Amino acid sequence: MIGRFTPLLQAILGAGCAAGLLCDLFLAPFPSADPLAFQGGFRWFAILALVALSAYLCIHLRASLIRARFLLLLLCFLVMGLVALRAGRADVLRYLMLAPLLAAAWLLVKAWPGNTGELAAALALFQPYTLSWLVEGGAEPIALFCFALAAWALARSRIPAPAGRTTGKTRTGTRTP
Repeated sequence: MIGRFTPLLQAILGAGCAAGLLCDLFLAPFPSADPLAFQGGFRWFAILALVALSAYLCIHLRASLIRARFLLLLLCFLVMGLVALRAGRADVLRYLMLAPLLAAAWLLVKAWPGNTGELAAALALFQPYTLSWLVEGGAEPIALFCFALAAWALARSRIPAPAGRTTGKTRTGTRTP
């Protein structure tokens, strides 16, 4: 069922990722940021990420470029995150929060292989306020990692996702032991 809507889903994921990158390009990445601190390399890496994202529109790419485009997106997010953390004067613990975000993106790609999984992972990374999660602190990177880990585990298991049995009732209305 989902295979029929894959191009539409990829277009929605790509448009959401591009919108997030455009917000990072033209606005401050987090509310308390000084816009002048992001004039240099941060904006260039946002443009580079947009170029790497546009590679998903090209159908006839070399195999090496197909493999490299997602890794380039991860690298752009890493550098943009480091710049945002440095501008926000964050402590060492917040620098470590980059790892769960990158691991979540990698797990999403492994859970849903192909272009759709890569675009979903890129959307998770390049939302408009993902970098504010890092600078201002919070549990969002860990929550995203747990979600991606659960998606990966469900994709690898042969057991279908639980869909019922929460009330303990059967079809006849009697309770199960």
